Amino acid sequence: MSEEIRVCRAVEQLLKDRDENARFGDSPVDLTPPNLPEGYKVQDALIKRYQDRGQGIDGWKVGLASKSMQQSVGIPHPIEGPILESLSHNEHVDLSNADYVSVCLEADGLVLLAGPISYNEGPWT
Repeated sequence: MSEEIRVCRAVEQLLKDRDENARFGDSPVDLTPPNLPEGYKVQDALIKRYQDRGQGIDGWKVGLASKSMQQSVGIPHPIEGPILESLSHNEHVDLSNADYVSVCLEADGLVLLAGPISYNEGPWT
């Protein structure tokens, strides 16, 4: 399967999983990106589809920050990903467990940048 087809199929599967509140990781193995650059292509295409649906990006987060998390998924460094507006709340909100596959509390830190960072100034992983 070509990279372009795999990326498109992976995006469709991820959207379907999100819409059906399915557990991530149950997707077909052949849709798993074989490398980080293709993984980010899937992420970029998925972001575009969310934006086409009217879903904005509220911020970005660092994932796999700890060595133990990196080892658990076989990626030897942190990664980044978007925080969807629908998952970001700036004031009190009542949430339903039924809207989530796995409920947990994660402590995150927030950094507010004074200005944009150029994507070509260095490696950001």
